[in-house]
Amino acid sequence: MNFDSTSATQSSAPQKNFNELAIDFFPYWKPYFESINTPNPIFKSKLAYNSKEFPEGKVPGVRFFESELNSQEPVYLECVDWDRNFHDPMNRTLYKLQPNPHWRGELDKYVKSSNTKHTTFAVRLDDLEIVNKTSITETSPKIMTNETTPVVEIEEDAYADMYIDKEDNHLSSMTMRDQYCITHNVPMSNKEWLNNLIINGIKWQKEHQ
Repeated sequence: MNFDSTSATQSSAPQKNFNELAIDFFPYWKPYFESINTPNPIFKSKLAYNSKEFPEGKVPGVRFFESELNSQEPVYLECVDWDRNFHDPMNRTLYKLQPNPHWRGELDKYVKSSNTKHTTFAVRLDDLEIVNKTSITETSPKIMTNETTPVVEIEEDAYADMYIDKEDNHLSSMTMRDQYCITHNVPMSNKEWLNNLIINGIKWQKEHQ
């Protein structure tokens, strides 16, 4: 099933609860979880709302149950608005709540709600990690590979020394004198191998004229 910015709910159908939405959303994210070798994650669908629990005023927030905050595994979630549409109308965004065994001591980050029916804790949406954001037009999440070429930085002098007295020097070890000898084909370099190369080159040219 594909989703767009209005497909999380249908006006003619009863509004789905968050557990039902999570079941609907999970197949979309399944390729991502498989790519990180986490086939059975804790995955939720939650309401992202303008939270008034924080001292700075209304900011986008999400509420978590105590059991979720006590989890020793990451909690992944995709957020919707009050109408059960995706929170970001342009992208499907997967968030991650990292385990934090010290969350009870961070009262400014995990704010207890005043709801008397259910004890929940508000967390700023900005405090959650975005692990994937894919355009709403895509049928599956974009998956980044970790195959990168390592960059090794070496001091210029150290790099040049690696090639001194070698049969074939790196360009970084060439001097202005060497450049002159190469350009004018004269064996006047301070590098013996370069002089020999020029002399042999002159001989080869004479033999093949």
